[in-house]
Order: sequence, then structure tokens, then C-alpha cells
Amino acid sequence: MKTLIIIFLAYFFSTSLLVAQDLDSQSMKILYESQEAAEALSLYPEPIRGAILESTREPAVLVKLNALQNTIGDSFNSTIEFLAEEEQKKFWELTKYNGLIEKIVEGGPKKESEISAILSDYPKAIHATAIELGTIHFNILKKINILSSEAQNNIDNILSEYPEKSQEAFKILLKNPEIIHLLVDNLGLTLLVGEFYTKDAALVNKIADSIQTEASKRYAEEVAEWEAGLADNPEALREFEKLSNEFVDENADIEYDPLYLGVNQSSEELDDAPQKSEERVDIYHHYPYWFGYPMWYPTNYWYWYPYWYHWGYYYGTENTIIIVGMPSYFFMNWYFAYPYHHHLYPHFSDYVIRHYTRVPRIDRTGFRTAVREWENRSSSRVVRELITDDNRRVERFKEYGRFEQDYQRRLEKRPATTVGRDVFLRNSSRKYPNLNGGSRNTISSRNSFYDRNISRSTRPTRSYEINRARDFHQRTWERSNLRMQPTMPRTRTSTPVRRSRSSNTSSKITVRGLIIFYSSFKSIFSLSKQA
Repeated sequence: MKTLIIIFLAYFFSTSLLVAQDLDSQSMKILYESQEAAEALSLYPEPIRGAILESTREPAVLVKLNALQNTIGDSFNSTIEFLAEEEQKKFWELTKYNGLIEKIVEGGPKKESEISAILSDYPKAIHATAIELGTIHFNILKKINILSSEAQNNIDNILSEYPEKSQEAFKILLKNPEIIHLLVDNLGLTLLVGEFYTKDAALVNKIADSIQTEASKRYAEEVAEWEAGLADNPEALREFEKLSNEFVDENADIEYDPLYLGVNQSSEELDDAPQKSEERVDIYHHYPYWFGYPMWYPTNYWYWYPYWYHWGYYYGTENTIIIVGMPSYFFMNWYFAYPYHHHLYPHFSDYVIRHYTRVPRIDRTGFRTAVREWENRSSSRVVRELITDDNRRVERFKEYGRFEQDYQRRLEKRPATTVGRDVFLRNSSRKYPNLNGGSRNTISSRNSFYDRNISRSTRPTRSYEINRARDFHQRTWERSNLRMQPTMPRTRTSTPVRRSRSSNTSSKITVRGLIIFYSSFKSIFSLSKQA
């Protein structure tokens, strides 16, 4: 059987809503192609999942919201595209705080002291940016506020035509913009779920619960394997920590951690403030749905997660590492985007591949998807051998990082005459002896001393569950939008280049996959008839 979702969907159709002959081949094709999206949506906790299912009853609203987002988003980008990227970032940052821009522009230009008074209810981290833009770029903020008001008015008009229950559902989804993106990109699945949810909502919820349980179990098992492997591989752990610091420098701002109170995310002093036991409401500031997300991100990225979330660990007492999850899809894509990472962190690269190949399984964590996509993008013998052959892999990864950089430099200078990677490697055999079949001894002992303890975290909060759902299906929206990543350390240009997002592309169905799908459906349908 392919996955649990196919089993439950087949059971769903065969026992309650349809007979076998009513499930046409096109519907089965849609279900097969949308397994990942359906499982991802099932991971969201209530009330978000309930809003997702309710929204599928009104797919026209999703289409209208998507069209509105494209229009308003383009207008917003046109308003700030003449600015350098660092300046654009400041405007994007202000959009995350609902109502802030409106307060700044309301009543006309303001003095710095007046803007400071407005900011008393907002995080200190945004004060300097808000004052700068409010005093220097007031007219741009005014245009942005007009666009925001236009978007909100249009949304209100769209929703006013539908039942109150549907309106409430879409208001929840607007606070989780990645869900609308996913539902629109998988409109076939959305239509089918809406039809079946209308017929038997209780059964659809039951199926979603089962999918969520199985997916969470698989994830927990993989995290346990990842944790145990790091504990046994001190060099990989050391490099992982160094790499995490590099990630912060390039990708994230240090912000308040909304998931764990009293936790310092650096390896320095721990804040020993007592943790409150009562339930908290964790607030994430995200880019407004109608503006979209910044174009310079290599992926759809609506939220500023706590930066440590992308690593999957934080620091506890006595500098102990607390494992809370797998490295995110965003983190792993960033890692593979820069070949020099393999040269600087070869033990971590080796550990990533060891974990990836340790237990063959069908799963969809962002971590494993990122490794698969790196393998597919590379499409060369040297990468395939790095994955399948662990002999001297640390040394080979170190050499591979240098080789890939050399190849990219050659490609940039002479794109018309540069040969493929494998030919380039053969022509430079003396320069890369380990990659060209040098010594075939196995990797030496890994037990070098490194004074670091690893511990598992306490049960994650509800917000961490939402984060896992987002990361779990992040590559679903990213796969069609992933732009070519740079292969050298990133540099900032003074003048940004406007880029357009690519449209979503359909997955291909394999013959083997269809056979598995039909077999699963047939076997469960037979069992239901016997019962």
C-alpha cells in the first residue's frame, strides 16, 4: 500500500459516499497526486483544521481571494521595487503588525515623538524602523495603507455573500496564509473534499484524525533516530552548532521566542526565570495574505519563525541541547544551496546522508524531501556515489565542496564551453583524488571528545504543532516556486531585480503508484462488502 492516506480515502469512498464504479479515474488521479497536500492539511490542530474543511464547501471564495492577492501583491511590489532590498525589508517588516501603518499615516505626517507614542503597544524591535519610515518615507506608507484598505474592503465584500460559518472559516485562514496558497494550488483536491465533507462531515473529520495520528507517529520516530545519531556523532554535532550560527547570521533576526519561556537560544547563559504552567496564546506576526511574501526568499515564506525552530533544537540547563524536531525544509535547502558548506562541515554532511539512508521509508518530512531534491537537482555520478557509498565519505564531502565551487566558477566564466560535472571531474582527477576513486578505506572512528549533552524536550506547545504542519507541507508550495539558489556566498545588490513567481506544475503519476492505489482501494472495498 502506498500510504495511510490512500487507505483511509479508499475506505471513505467505498463505505460511505460512493460505490467503486462512481469513483472515476480522474478523481482517483487527483487523490493520488494530492496525497501530500491532504496529509499536510490534516496535521493542523483545531480550530484551523475545521476552518480548512469548512472552506472547501466554498471553493469560489478561494479563487477570488487568490485573484485579489495577485492584484494587490503586484501593486505593493510596484510601490517599493525601486528601493534596495535592505530598504524593502523595512516596509515588509511593518506590514506584519496589523494596523500599525494605518496609525502612522492617519491624520497626516507626524513628528518622531508622535510616532513613538503610537509605538508604545508594539515590540521595541520595530520602533526604529517605524520611526524611520514614518518620517522619511511617509508617502510610500500612505500608498501601502491605501492598498491594505482596498484589500480588506474587497475581502469583506467577497465574504459578505456567504454564510456566517463560512465567513468565520475564511477569517481563520487569512491568519494562516500558507493554507489558502495550498488549497488553491490543489484545487482538485479542494473540490473533492468539499463535496465529501458536505455529505458526511463527521467521517471526514475521523479520517483526518487518523491521518494526523499516523503522520505524527512517523515524525516522532524520525526525530528519535536523528537525536540518537547526533549523540553518537560528536563531530557532526559540533559542526551542526557552527552551521546553526551561520544560518542565524544570514537568515534570521533574534526575536522573542514565543514557544518556550525562560529559554535562551544561544549557548550562553540560560534565563532561569520560572516557566508558567498555564496555557499561553502564542502570537506569530506574518505578512498579510494580500501582499504575499518577499520575492527574495527562495521559498514561500510568510512567517518569521523563531530562528532556532529551523535547527530543531535549543539550549537547556548546563548548555544541554534540547531536541524538539528535525531541521526544517527551509534550513536544509539553504544548506545544500551553498557547496562550501560541505567543505566546512563534512561530518554534518556525512551524518545527514547516513540518517537519510539509514531506514528506507515512505515519509514526507521537509528534511528528507530537501535531501531528495538536492540529489535530483545535482543529477551527477559524484552525488549519487556520495549517497550510496559511505567509504571515506567525510573526506569526499570535504573535497566535493571545493569541487562544486570550482565547477560553478568555471560555469559562470565559460557557460558555452563548460562540460558536465562528471566529465569535469574526470578531467581534473588529480585535483580531487577522493572523488575519483582514491583510497577506499572506511571512515575512521567518530568518537572524538565533545562535551555536549543532548536531551529531549518537554511536550511541544500547540504553536509548535502548527509550525510542524507548515514545515510538513512547506515543500508542497515551494517545489513549484523554488528558484535557482546561488552556489556561492550571498551578496546583496544595491538595486533589486523584480521576479515573478512561477505557476504550479502538476505531479506525474507513475504506473507503479497507480497500481498500488487501485490495489489498496480494491482490497478495502472487498473487506467492506464482506462486513
